[in-house]
Amino acid sequence: MVGRLVGREAELRSALMGCRAEAAGVALLGVAGIGKSRLVRELRMCLAEEGWLVQSIAGSYAARSIPLGPVASLLPEDPPADLAVLLSHVLRNLVGEPGPQRLLLAVDDAHLLDETTQALLVEIVHRRAATVVLAVRSGEPLGPSLARLLNSDGLRRIELGPLSRRELGELAQVIVGSELEARTLQRLSSEVDGNPLLLREVLADARQGGALEYVDGCFRLLGEPPVGVRLQEMVRARLAQLPPHERDALQLIAVGEPLDLAMLDDLDPAVLPALEERRLTRIELLDGRWVCTTDHSVIGESIREAMTTSGRLQQLRRLCSLLPEDVPASTSIRAASWF
Repeated sequence: MVGRLVGREAELRSALMGCRAEAAGVALLGVAGIGKSRLVRELRMCLAEEGWLVQSIAGSYAARSIPLGPVASLLPEDPPADLAVLLSHVLRNLVGEPGPQRLLLAVDDAHLLDETTQALLVEIVHRRAATVVLAVRSGEPLGPSLARLLNSDGLRRIELGPLSRRELGELAQVIVGSELEARTLQRLSSEVDGNPLLLREVLADARQGGALEYVDGCFRLLGEPPVGVRLQEMVRARLAQLPPHERDALQLIAVGEPLDLAMLDDLDPAVLPALEERRLTRIELLDGRWVCTTDHSVIGESIREAMTTSGRLQQLRRLCSLLPEDVPASTSIRAASWF
């Protein structure tokens, strides 16, 4: 469920220009929740409509310690020992043979990629095998390959800043379906500091707790917004209100994401739709397979940080028990890290 893009029209135009200009690609940089992932999805849709081939990979908590984990499904059954030969094999499977269509490789949460996958991106850019779009969180430690890539001349860097109050008002209207009362918008704007994900979480929490009232054609907040609210604290507060079976499923997904959908067949059929509706999880095609992930990396981080060590171990054991007999390569490599 993706609403219309709000407040990033200039950044989208700049990113599209960077991709179309035969350059190496674009790097989108900004703090957590500022809209990098949303902009990557919009770029993918725009360029796919123009006839581009689009491939997507993503860094993740579960795969960041696994060499080439994000592209595991592209590895040969018997990987060669020579890293250069292995990278060439993965590159060939990822981008295919040269053709008339241009190729976009969209990389979300690039700061969570393992160093070998980062080296693969450098090779892709060096060969001009694809145009890359990277979403990178500001302030995160970067591997040497990614740091070198971000400083290369062929990559257009776009910094995503906070949304204005007007843009926050437009976004709130998309989220709740109507305008916010002027005073409510003013109060919320001062607390969320232009962060769209934080605004979404505050509004979801207010609606779920009955603190959002519809009066005279607009919504108003009853009581005061949380003072000095922080994004992860807001996410945790909303997660605490989930029914136990939904929270349990969300913990499972957060510990192992991205999870092949087949591994979630035993869940109550109503759980995944409910989590998607709450904007807590997302189902998408990633690296050529349908997977389930948390809707945003901050949500996954908040869930994992709130879990006890024994709780994480319990979910890891559960993941291992859910492995099918014919485990695909992409899953078996991550399963090794679960074990």
